[in-house]
Amino acid sequence: MNRREALWQAGDAALEREGQLPGTHVAVQPPLLPELSPLENVAYDMWATGISTDDHPMRHAREALDSRGCCGWTGSPRSSPARVLKWPAS
Repeated sequence: MNRREALWQAGDAALEREGQLPGTHVAVQPPLLPELSPLENVAYDMWATGISTDDHPMRHAREALDSRGCCGWTGSPRSSPARVLKWPAS
């Protein structure tokens, strides 16, 4: 079961109420959406909780940053002075 299927099943289960006959609520066919990409999973985790336990957002941006000449922590020469970007840049 992927994440979208689990969310739809959880939403369906939340519709059942006490005092209602079992199995009498109307089931909804979830939309047939494609499985989330790893980037979408990270983005939705960050949006919903502020953290991502399975992946890191920078992993998805690293290739584009490398192609622009940005280097990661491991690519920085130890003897060179560090430049820090203040956010928001002023």
